[in-house]
Amino acid sequence: MIDGFHLFFAEKGELEEKLRSQGKIEQKGTINITTGFIENYPVKGIWKGIKFTITENGAYVEGSLHKFYNELMTGISQNYDDFSLSQISDAILGLKLIFGESLEKAQIKMLEIGFNLPIDISPEYFLRHNLLMYRFTEPNKNDSHDGKGFTKGFRRTDYRWKLYDKGSQYNLSRNILRIEMKFTGRRVLERHNIDTVADLTNTNKLLELFQFMLDEFQQLMIIDNFGIHLSKEQHVYLTKITNPHFWQDLRRLKREKAISDKILEKRKALAVKFLEDHHLIESHITLTSMLNKKYDLLTTI
Repeated sequence: MIDGFHLFFAEKGELEEKLRSQGKIEQKGTINITTGFIENYPVKGIWKGIKFTITENGAYVEGSLHKFYNELMTGISQNYDDFSLSQISDAILGLKLIFGESLEKAQIKMLEIGFNLPIDISPEYFLRHNLLMYRFTEPNKNDSHDGKGFTKGFRRTDYRWKLYDKGSQYNLSRNILRIEMKFTGRRVLERHNIDTVADLTNTNKLLELFQFMLDEFQQLMIIDNFGIHLSKEQHVYLTKITNPHFWQDLRRLKREKAISDKILEKRKALAVKFLEDHHLIESHITLTSMLNKKYDLLTTI
């Protein structure tokens, strides 16, 4: 569930002291060729995949909480299994033993929520043929994920979607679709009262954030088999509304004031209704249900 994170420590004292006392960092200075003084910062290091940087004005810690937990417990760094709320709590406890109690007060600068869903078909097939758009725009990423497995991504100002073939990434024999939302800015997090590490085990706040993710998931255009039961005219219409360039042209016309915002929104509503009326979103409905059930499972075990 909770995975990637980026934290900022305004008060770095306890963290730096803990790391030095445990031998995680050494005092090393570099000479500033302009001033001639020895500078002791920044200090950088990594422990079980968790990177940290200490500067004169604070400290930063980042990594994958999910992978960190698995490496700590099994010695294997992976995030293709489930990651429950109780495991999140244990992982945070493990980080506090290294970075200190001030970890709970560290401010979250970036956060990622991810779910691994077992599906019947190849995730690559699903991503190539069924997942088409987000808010009627084409993906900004549409290729292999780090050279392993296929991925599609959609970017907004404050967050990004990434859906990819998690099974292929780890050379697994089963079909695992990974659905991730990465909050790259703080505005959405603040809106849902997510501020510090302590909030990551607050079930009410997590539910708020998950509900935002689920609401935005409904804005993905995911269609089933491409209208094999439709008439010729209906198939022509389906081809048009599933083409991102059609919507791009309409947005251009709106900017040029050739059509109104009301007309554009009406076109979108008619497209959604067409997909619903012709039962072309059954896989979308199924995935929504799977996300709900997965969240309920991970927050109760």
